[in-house]
Amino acid sequence: VSPDGSKLYSAGHDKAITFWDAGALFLPRPPTPFAAPDDSILAAIGATSAFSVADADLDGDGDFFVARPDGRWMMFNNTAAGFVGSELIGLPPGGCLALVDLDDDADLDAVRGCTDTATLWLNEGGSYAEGGVLEAAGDLQPTFLDLDHDRDLDGFLLDRSSGRVTFLLNVG
Repeated sequence: VSPDGSKLYSAGHDKAITFWDAGALFLPRPPTPFAAPDDSILAAIGATSAFSVADADLDGDGDFFVARPDGRWMMFNNTAAGFVGSELIGLPPGGCLALVDLDDDADLDAVRGCTDTATLWLNEGGSYAEGGVLEAAGDLQPTFLDLDHDRDLDGFLLDRSSGRVTFLLNVG
């Protein structure tokens, strides 16, 4: 959520596109007021092709999740003193991530895509354990939004090669 109270949704693989919730529309948002990664993050990860932004520690600011050139995932926690990096334990290398609390335990679970499957990875207190395959066909990029306005997140899997979208309605 941005400082003005609007909901922000970010998706990234090679580039980031951030959208804001304008009621019934999702519109591209101009540069947001939260901090961008600083040079120390860029030096630590080198060239990266996949990243995601989410509030991992529930403090109201965007933390960065990036894939290193070797595919390992890292989180950079946005703190008052700057960004603090740590490797994410248990996630397989590569792909892209959508980060969302799917099991309602106040930590971010991951849906890993941009490979031939979209797989759920549950955050089990600081490390990730595989929770199952959501879809097993295509070059799938996961995204979560509350499309039906029932206060839970619904899933979308975009097949980047065919353009097909699979909608996963969260019913509770």
